[in-house]
Amino acid sequence: MGSKKSTRKQFRIIGIVALIICVGLSGCNQISNVFLTDEDKLVGTWNCNKIPISVSNIPFDVPSILVFLSNGTFQIDIGIPNSPIDFTLNGKWDISDRIFIIEIVDLIPPTNYTYQFSEDNKTLEITDIESNELYILRKQ
Repeated sequence: MGSKKSTRKQFRIIGIVALIICVGLSGCNQISNVFLTDEDKLVGTWNCNKIPISVSNIPFDVPSILVFLSNGTFQIDIGIPNSPIDFTLNGKWDISDRIFIIEIVDLIPPTNYTYQFSEDNKTLEITDIESNELYILRKQ
């Protein structure tokens, strides 16, 4: 009789341990942000609070959408609110030695930025090294 009780107790313990392991490992099919490179974190579609644009030498900021591709290129979709103006710019990007480099092809030469991702990688703050201008991007 004592042997049956200890066997049942062992099965219960094994069952509880197996359940804990299954629950603990259930989230392992997702890629942890800890293992993503900064380049991987950047790839995707981002909303930007402002992009400096100059029309007839009058500077102003417009919201825009940036799409960074894994091949080192990007697009900026710019639409000026309450205006028929809507256009796309193409560029190249790179990350080297913790510096984020952006170049808009045939328009703006390479510009260097410091950058910082939020803990959940949904917000990216980039700061122009030369002007110290801050831009906040939010991942879609």
